Amino acid sequence: MNELATLDQYFGVWAIQEEPFHTAADLYSRPDFDLEVHFRTKGADARQQAAAYGSRGYATVGHDGSVAVVELHGSLMKFVPSVTAGTSTVQARRQIRAAVADKSIRSIVLLIDSPGGTVAGTADLAEEVAKADKQKPVHAYIEDLGASAAYWVASQARAIYANETALVGSIGTFMILNDSSKRAEKLGIQVHVVRAGEFKGSGTPGTEITDEQLAEWQGLVESINSHFLKAVRTGRKMSTARVKQLADGRVHVGEHAKALGLVDGIEQLDATIERLAGPATSSPPPIAAVTPQSQPQTNTTPASVSPATPVSPSPRRQSAMDTEAAIQVFSNAIKLQMLECGVDRKTATRTIARRHPEAHKAFLKATNPHMAAAIG
Repeated sequence: MNELATLDQYFGVWAIQEEPFHTAADLYSRPDFDLEVHFRTKGADARQQAAAYGSRGYATVGHDGSVAVVELHGSLMKFVPSVTAGTSTVQARRQIRAAVADKSIRSIVLLIDSPGGTVAGTADLAEEVAKADKQKPVHAYIEDLGASAAYWVASQARAIYANETALVGSIGTFMILNDSSKRAEKLGIQVHVVRAGEFKGSGTPGTEITDEQLAEWQGLVESINSHFLKAVRTGRKMSTARVKQLADGRVHVGEHAKALGLVDGIEQLDATIERLAGPATSSPPPIAAVTPQSQPQTNTTPASVSPATPVSPSPRRQSAMDTEAAIQVFSNAIKLQMLECGVDRKTATRTIARRHPEAHKAFLKATNPHMAAAIG
């Protein structure tokens, strides 16, 4: 793909927290900004994520690996942004669909740390979340920042949780127009727009932005914003009046966001994952009972066999199950550490081994026969 073909995604209507937007815009306008370098490195984050999570593009966590984690980090745009770190909404939709289709996945977590992004692509991703939740539980977790377009998407999940210092909200949309007609006049430049259509060519650099043009763009922004408000109203089950009260562009911290109804609870990410995965059991569920109808015909009468009595696994099978469980629990803890702290697998493994020595010992005994003999 020609990366320069995606440059146009930076122009248009945005649903993003203003400060990150202006920071990125300032970077773009700096004289030492090298556009070629940024586009040449475009997609590096996406490639690293693909290498870490495989063809599915998402991590699996929980004691049994049944929870899919779809990350929405940085600016949300249809294509992976190059000027700032961010997420492709098109890729995120594919990941959600893959998680829904995967029979080993029981639930999905949207791990969000984003100021929002372009309106383009956001509504489609939000609809994908709502659709997925009808098939498998989808919960959103806001880790530090879930603003504007990111909140638009989160609002379609079954529930939203956040950490205590998370900034949540920024409901609204905007676009920026520059009237450079005075500058062109000082430079002795007169710009003519030859148009067919009253508003065609509006905003052309060097031309005046009229009151009529501003009114037209204001109507466009409000029309797009109405879709944002409708999504929040439907997803969060709020009245239209209540959503309009909250749609003033402000963000709210942790408990205040909860009090306003923007999130359902304040907790750590692992608590959200544990709830979706369900409690880990010390032993696997019993094998289904053998009913008289499934047994070969013998002299034993049906009344002598109780259908409600579970058949315990053999010692060898139980040992294999315990080994598999030890590997899964330790591996999932490593994945969660990589997600939460943004570290590589080697660093995450050292951290988890230090925090949970018993789990590490069980993992080593399960995966290394020589180590098992040394540990005893």
